[in-house]
Amino acid sequence: MTGSETTSRTALAWAGVKATLWLTLGLLAFRVVYLMTLCPYEIVADEAHYWDWSRNLSWSYYTKGPGVAWTIWLSTKLFGDAMWAIRLPAAVAGAVIMLAMAKLAVDIFGDRRCGFTAAALAALCPPLFAVCQFMTIDAPFFACWAVGACLAWRVFEAMRHGRIAWWSWAGLGAVMGVGCLYKYTMLLILPGLVIYLVMMRRRFRGRGHFRGMLLGLVTFAVTAAPIVIWNQQHGWPTLAHLLGHMNMAGGDVKPHPSDAWNPLNILAYVGTQLGIVGLPLWALIGASVMHPRKFFFTSSTPGEAPQDDAAQRASRGGLYLLCVGAPILVVYFFVSFKTDIEPNWPLAGYVTLLVLAAGYLPGELDRYEAKVRAWLKTPADQRPRAGLMRAKPETLWQVAWHWAICWGAAAALGILFLPWIAVLPAAFPGLFPGGELPWGVQRGLDRVRGQRAYAMQVLPYVETMQVMYGRPPVVIADNYQNASRLAYYLPGHPVVYCAQPLLGGRRTAYDFFDATRLGDPKLHGREALLVGSHPEYWRRALKFDTILGQPKADEPRIMCVTDYQGPPAPGSAPAPGSAPGSAPGSAPGSDASEVPAPRK
Repeated sequence: MTGSETTSRTALAWAGVKATLWLTLGLLAFRVVYLMTLCPYEIVADEAHYWDWSRNLSWSYYTKGPGVAWTIWLSTKLFGDAMWAIRLPAAVAGAVIMLAMAKLAVDIFGDRRCGFTAAALAALCPPLFAVCQFMTIDAPFFACWAVGACLAWRVFEAMRHGRIAWWSWAGLGAVMGVGCLYKYTMLLILPGLVIYLVMMRRRFRGRGHFRGMLLGLVTFAVTAAPIVIWNQQHGWPTLAHLLGHMNMAGGDVKPHPSDAWNPLNILAYVGTQLGIVGLPLWALIGASVMHPRKFFFTSSTPGEAPQDDAAQRASRGGLYLLCVGAPILVVYFFVSFKTDIEPNWPLAGYVTLLVLAAGYLPGELDRYEAKVRAWLKTPADQRPRAGLMRAKPETLWQVAWHWAICWGAAAALGILFLPWIAVLPAAFPGLFPGGELPWGVQRGLDRVRGQRAYAMQVLPYVETMQVMYGRPPVVIADNYQNASRLAYYLPGHPVVYCAQPLLGGRRTAYDFFDATRLGDPKLHGREALLVGSHPEYWRRALKFDTILGQPKADEPRIMCVTDYQGPPAPGSAPAPGSAPGSAPGSAPGSDASEVPAPRK
């Protein structure tokens, strides 16, 4: 190779790196500006719940590890409790996902264009784009999955050459541990790694790889130790929670006959995944899985010196990416036999499957362009119709790629500005029967708006009781989501208590916080505001003296009570004034007329 050719290849490689960095950092900068100035979304209930966790730092939490709480705590300590500060780590995680996917594509396929394509596919995948707009467990978890996949590939490639990649083993264990701190699903990367290890075992050279695995195991154990420590101290409640999610014996929810296998769950799982990812991206993934150049090995003799040409590396890499990405989708397919599957649960699998598509897409687009050039050389009056949708030649890869760009861009605009779409039925009534958006869009819209308005309906009652009694009431909500959004949106971010398990629901993280224990003696004798649920359930769940009144029917159920005494002792009779069957406001000494109108 001449010096000019080397210089040209270096320039092209650097151009690919710069393009990937510009795309990633440009999208990150846009997200930060968007969150600070344009974002129409309020902090939603789950985000508020994790934010409330960050005010009660712990080794771990009832349903999740401590990663999301620690991350929000750090961000809010640096930038305050504003919406954009809470969501900033999700935006950063999105950049990490794109860069890690690009790095993995380049390491495997050796083409900087593949790296740029992988980063672009991450941005064009609607669910991956969406999770980076909200600070839940998903964005940092996907970032850990992507980084872990990069490190595991380096480990396996070192094993082929008879080396022990000490730093990569240590990093892999640490990243898997950090991923578990965000979401226990991180462990589902292991089956794919084991499958690849078994399939490639005859091509690994040297000895002592067990020591590298041991190092990775140690770093994983140290990193994930907070989860084990907390659960050991509290009797392993997280295990009960996970079993309850699976409708299995020993869970925090008893299995019910109605939870038997339902074939509609399977159809819903498959249909949801096809819908949220989009048929264009599924077409690219399917074409890459069926690619004729994948899984082709010319060197299969055990102990033979490894061949490191690009075709061999791409062949191994295609198998690796499929092994890492497919198992989690298969696992949740079988889990759907037992319970409903949330759309975000298996999304980590797409991280490596999209890298697989990115590895073959640039080459296939080159072939498409060559076909077009050959077609254009034919005289215009002699050119045959070569495509299905247009006269020019078309290929599955080219059509899927172009539609993926359109699908991803349209989905991104919808995700960014969904609340503004709510005005469309009123502006164009003829296009929306019944004056409503499509069911799926409307459902998503209902989940991301109305958070502040809910708290503002409760605020007048808080202010009224504070004026009446000279101190703020104890605010107790009926479930963890209402408790969280009241804690965030009420002025001063007060401590809000949650009575969900006392009202017949599952336990929540609030049951483990010292600051939110409903039986705290310091609360006895205080006035309380009970938000949500029905008065009959409150009378069974808590002890108090009088019910002073309730709001109008179109407002959240709110009861003002006095002489709060906490939950009744197990097996005790209902306290006076809280006997089942008594009508609201009929407790001894109560008189609805004593309650002044809420301060507006």
